[in-house]
Amino acid sequence: MLMVVFGAGASYDSYSVIPPPSLREGQVLPDGYAPHFGDYMPYRPPLTNEIFARKSFIDEVLPKLPALRELQSHLGVLRKPPDGSLEQELERIRDQADQRPELKRDLLAVQFYLHVLLWHAVRQWTEVTKGPAATTYADILKRVQQATREGEDVLLVTFNYDTMLEAALNTRGVAIGSIPAYVATNYKVIKLHGSVNWAHPVRTAVDTRDGTTGTLANLIRMAGELDIDYDTFIYLRETDFFSYPAGILDGETRPVNVPAIAIPILSKKNYECPQDHLRLLETSLPNVTKVLLIGWRAAEEHFLGLLRAKLRKDARLMVISSGRPGADQVVANLRRAAVAGNYTPSAATGFTGLLQSHEIDEFLKE
Repeated sequence: MLMVVFGAGASYDSYSVIPPPSLREGQVLPDGYAPHFGDYMPYRPPLTNEIFARKSFIDEVLPKLPALRELQSHLGVLRKPPDGSLEQELERIRDQADQRPELKRDLLAVQFYLHVLLWHAVRQWTEVTKGPAATTYADILKRVQQATREGEDVLLVTFNYDTMLEAALNTRGVAIGSIPAYVATNYKVIKLHGSVNWAHPVRTAVDTRDGTTGTLANLIRMAGELDIDYDTFIYLRETDFFSYPAGILDGETRPVNVPAIAIPILSKKNYECPQDHLRLLETSLPNVTKVLLIGWRAAEEHFLGLLRAKLRKDARLMVISSGRPGADQVVANLRRAAVAGNYTPSAATGFTGLLQSHEIDEFLKE
C-alpha cells in the first residue's frame, strides 16, 4: 500500500505555474513567466511561521468582516513571538490556559482566525490556479492513479487545514461531501489536524440574537465555559464569499459550532480527527510499503510515535522538501524519532520540483 503525507510545504507549493519565491531556484519556470506576473503571496496557503505574518490579511481583510473584528485583539504577541517560534508560543499559552481563563479565549480566537484565514486564502488561491485541476495535488493524484491497481487502497494523510486535496480528488472522480466520505473509497483521506470545513457542535446555550457578529463574540467570551462535543464532526458546506460557517447559527440544520482545527503546536496531546478515521490509519499502517513525504518537516511528535510503532521496518520512504539539504534534515528527524525504513531524500526543490523530475514516477512504479 502507498501512503502520501502532505505537510504545509505541499499547499505552499501547490501551483507549478507560480512556484514560491523561496523555492524557485532550480525549478523550470513556464514559458512567458515574468516577475510582474506576481507571486500572489497574500493568497498562497501559508507555512506555519507565516500564519500570523499575513499583514495584508490582518490589517486589510479582517477589519472588513464585522463578525471577525473580535479576533484582532487576541492576536497580540503571536505576530512576533518572543522566541521567534509560533508553535512554542502557542504551546506555552495552551499549557497555562487551565489557570488563566483569558488564554482559553485567545486559543479559541486562534482557531477562528485559522478558519477564516484559510477559508479566505484558498478561495482566492483557487481563482489564481483557475481551479483544482491545475494544482500539484491533482498532478500527484493522477500519477498515483496511473501507478496503482484499480481498487487498490491509497492512504492520503494531510496536516493541512485547507481543502485543496479534496478538490483535487474530485477531479479524479472521488467526491467528498461528508465526514464519512473521506474514507469511503479506496482513497482514504486522513486529516490529522482538522479542516477548514469541519466544526464541533457546542452544547452550551449561546446568545445568538445579534447574529453572526454577536454569536462569535459570545463564543470567544465564553471559551472557558463552553461544553463542546469534540467527538462529533460537522461537515461545513460552501457559503457566500464573506460567510464563514463556523460559529454561525443556521436555522435548524446546524447548531452553534466552533472550528475543528488543531492549534499549531509540536507536542499535541490529541489529533483533531474523527476516531474511526484514526482507527483506519492505525490498522492500515502495517500494510504500507511505500511512503511519499511531501513538505512535512517530521516535527509532529504524536504522528512520529505512530509511525515508529506501526510502520513496517522495510517500508521505502521518499522525502521531498525545499531541496536536498531540507530532505536530509527531515530524514534526520525521522531517524532521531526511531522511525525505521529505507530512506530516499529527494534532490527535488519542493512539490513542483518533484513533479518536474523523474524520481516520482520511478518511485511509484517500483
